[in-house]
This record gives sequence, C-alpha cells and structure tokens, in this order.
Amino acid sequence: MANPVAFSYSNLDFAIASRIAEVLGSDATGNLVEQRIFRPLGMSNSTDWTHEALSRRYASGHVVWGKRVEITHRGHLVRSAAHGGAISDVCDQFR
Repeated sequence: MANPVAFSYSNLDFAIASRIAEVLGSDATGNLVEQRIFRPLGMSNSTDWTHEALSRRYASGHVVWGKRVEITHRGHLVRSAAHGGAISDVCDQFR
C-alpha cells in the first residue's frame, strides 16, 4: 500500500494575491474585482461588499446543530472576494 499523503487546504495564497493587487491597484480588492471583472462581464448582481449584499435578495445558508437546523443570519456574511469568493446570484454565475 502506498504511503498516505497529507493534504492541507488554505486560502493564504489568495489573501497574499489580494493584498498585492490592492497595493499595485491602489484600491480595495472588492473595488478592483468590481471594476475589472464584474462590470466588464455585465455581472450587476455580484459583489464583495457585505453591506451591498445585505440590501439584496439572496439565499441564506443553514447550520446544523446536532438534529437542529438553523438559517444562517445575515450578520454571518463576511468579506469574501479577497479570499477567492464573491456574493452573487445564479444569473451572474452563468456569465
């Protein structure tokens, strides 16, 4: 049997790339992503800013606590694009 291989997942590389983009682009990652990716692709319902997402309709996640399931509250949203994600709707995802 082959030796087991350890695997570790981390977004550190995205965080570093995000910071480099902020320094070189002289703006916040969320603004850079909006200007250079979302707008050119016509993604009008995508954002990196939690305050913008909270003003729109979106699906909430769920948390399982043993046998109990709760809807994740809006306050649990975090800035995400800096680490490789975004808040978006289905139509924008297909662009």
